Amino acid sequence: MLSRTQPSRMRSYYQYVDLGVLDPYCRINKRPSIFTKDFYRVLRQDFRYNVLNWACWIKITQSMGFFERVKYYDEFKMKALNMYTDLNQHFADGDLKALRNIALGKMYYRLKFELKEREEQGNKYYWKYHGLVDNPKYQCIRFYDTGLAQLIIKLHTKQCIVAFDKEGKLITGDPEEIKNIVQYVVFQRNIGEKGDWGIYGYYNPEAPIKVFKFDSDKSQLIPD
Repeated sequence: MLSRTQPSRMRSYYQYVDLGVLDPYCRINKRPSIFTKDFYRVLRQDFRYNVLNWACWIKITQSMGFFERVKYYDEFKMKALNMYTDLNQHFADGDLKALRNIALGKMYYRLKFELKEREEQGNKYYWKYHGLVDNPKYQCIRFYDTGLAQLIIKLHTKQCIVAFDKEGKLITGDPEEIKNIVQYVVFQRNIGEKGDWGIYGYYNPEAPIKVFKFDSDKSQLIPD
């Protein structure tokens, strides 16, 4: 979290610039053997990040009491799932107006471009949600004193994805096949401002990332 003693120009910079995923930490799916040093290193790392997650969650839900905060913690996972399924369904239906209420920033414009391209080619897209493989799981919760909050939630769902060309021929997928899909979905909101949570984008834990630090002398973000 950013300290309240940081220069106001820095807080302003973070408020208006798209910083991408604030913290790309995600729990590893398979822990090392208990007989190795890596096991305890990962255990300490997970514990440290869990404490940070809860500290940020308390900041995000500062006006709530303890029991309301815990209840909302569970409820939001299902809200996140509903937002994710709505996003995919609206995209399949080509409903740009509905997408605008869920997708944020670059995510919305990327989907808008894909829909325009799909319309020009005359392709049709079919998507259907068939339930959960596993319950939604928080991976990372971050909050900056500018009010910017991000949540990374792991969603493991059953989906059917099919695409047809303008002549009705199958391009990809199988209408009878249901696939298990894992996606790490990034939700974002400016706490204290009007509006609700939206989907910022997707995160791939296996992809290389760029880490930036703030250069207070030059008032800019630079690669670390």
